Amino acid sequence: LCQGEVLFDCIADPSANGWDLEKVVQLNKWKPYPGGAPANVACALSKLGIDTSILGSVGDDPDGYELKKVLRDKNVKLDYFSLLKGEKTRRCMVIRDKHGDRSFAGFGDNLPSLAFADCQNELPENIKKYSEHFDWCVQGTLGLAAPKSKNSHQRLAKISLDSNRIIRLVDINWRP
Repeated sequence: LCQGEVLFDCIADPSANGWDLEKVVQLNKWKPYPGGAPANVACALSKLGIDTSILGSVGDDPDGYELKKVLRDKNVKLDYFSLLKGEKTRRCMVIRDKHGDRSFAGFGDNLPSLAFADCQNELPENIKKYSEHFDWCVQGTLGLAAPKSKNSHQRLAKISLDSNRIIRLVDINWRP
C-alpha cells in the first residue's frame, strides 16, 4: 500500500532556462509529468508485478481524472483512491536556472500548499481489516503538512507498527 501525494510535476522546458515561473507559465513552456513519490512507487512496484494499491486524493478536475487513468493503466489498485468533488489536483511547478538545474517554484495557479485535494486525504474506516492483506506501507511526507491528511498518515503508521509484520517506508520529501 502506498499512501500520499498523486500530482503533476510541471517541469520547465529547457528552452526556458533562467526564466521565472510567471514567464514559464505565461508562455506555456513547461510539461506536466504524473508524479508524487507514493504514486511513482506504486507504479514502479506494479510494473514489477507486485500487487499494489494507492491511498491518495486528487480533485475532480481534468488533472485528477488524468492521474486516475495513469494509475489504472499501470495496474495500480484504486480501492482507496479518491476524486474529491470541488477540490483541485496539486501541480508542483519546477523551473530551471540558466544552467538547467531544477528548483521547486511553488504550486499551480500560485495557490497555497493547503489548497489541494491531497490535504483532504482520509484513511478509510476499514483499512485495519484491509491491512491484513499488505506487507509493505510506503508513505510520502507531503501529507504531513495538512491536519486531515497528517491524521491519516499517523493512523496508518500506527496500524503498520502495531501489526509487527508490515514493513513501513517513508519517503522524506525535504526542500531546504
